[in-house]
Amino acid sequence: MARVKVIWFASKWNLRVDGVLIANGLESARWIFDPPHIHVLEKELRQEFQRFASVLIDKVWQARNASIHEGKCFNPYRTLNVINNIFLEFSNSKRGEILRPDSSYSDTCTCWLCPATRRHWVFVNAAFKNGHSAAGVVAWDHVTGSYYFAYRCGFVDSSLKAELFALKITLKFCHSKYLMDVDLYVESQEVMTTTKSLLAHVWSLWPLCLHIFTFSALSFNVIWIPKTANRSVHELASWAF
Repeated sequence: MARVKVIWFASKWNLRVDGVLIANGLESARWIFDPPHIHVLEKELRQEFQRFASVLIDKVWQARNASIHEGKCFNPYRTLNVINNIFLEFSNSKRGEILRPDSSYSDTCTCWLCPATRRHWVFVNAAFKNGHSAAGVVAWDHVTGSYYFAYRCGFVDSSLKAELFALKITLKFCHSKYLMDVDLYVESQEVMTTTKSLLAHVWSLWPLCLHIFTFSALSFNVIWIPKTANRSVHELASWAF
């Protein structure tokens, strides 16, 4: 029922679901994977909707498990809006359209020494070699004045994926420590370009976005800093090997 209501009330398709048999899981799945509201010849549109619905079902299922087993709250409408924005961006990129600049967007590369007050500082770095990556995280909790150190190893096939792996691990770490308003400091210009540039489509970060959706209450900025100001976390990531 939750997935059908969410599709009805918040999706960009403005669908009517009166005829969907909510109590019948099989009929609900058929409605999603063979949508009667989209003409059979509109192949790309059908595929787009199916991707959207599949991701939505996955997030609702994860939210259900988190609610039952971990007692976590979940805002499906907020998550859905994020998914809608990504699909809109993906559709625009396929049509070759340029997204309008966001008025709230600002270049943070020149103000890395002046983080917003009452936000947590989290420094991130990754080491990559021969298909192996290691993520290092150093965080400062402004509420308790505590410092946290963490690392994690994984398998990736490029230095950029290693940096994004570190970013994903950092988001999980922040959520586990209830650090909900954070500034993430990274030294990789490539990561900054990928996550901040208006020309870099979020669709290319799809695996990372799926993890970000889980933390709907997390507010974070990605900020660049020079390598000389990020030495401790660099040593931590290198040591993790």
